Amino acid sequence: MESIIKKLYFLVLEQSTGKSKTSKARDRAQEAYEKIEQVLSEEQIESVDEFVTKSEDFHADEEREMYIRGFKTGVLLMAEVLTADQIL
Repeated sequence: MESIIKKLYFLVLEQSTGKSKTSKARDRAQEAYEKIEQVLSEEQIESVDEFVTKSEDFHADEEREMYIRGFKTGVLLMAEVLTADQIL
């Protein structure tokens, strides 16, 4: 079963719109890829594509895990604050 935190992450991701810094960076990366593609052989392009796919998968997994870790840390912080208020 998928966690609520992961569902929240993907909901926030889906609702992101507009030209963010990330989408602008992606556009620049696409332009660079198109330049590289013009000078590489078909075999080299396949290797680059495989690398890019694996790299993007890794970074997406890492980003999701960092989001979850940050969310959990925030919840722990709030629990500590609420507990400390009750003690005072």
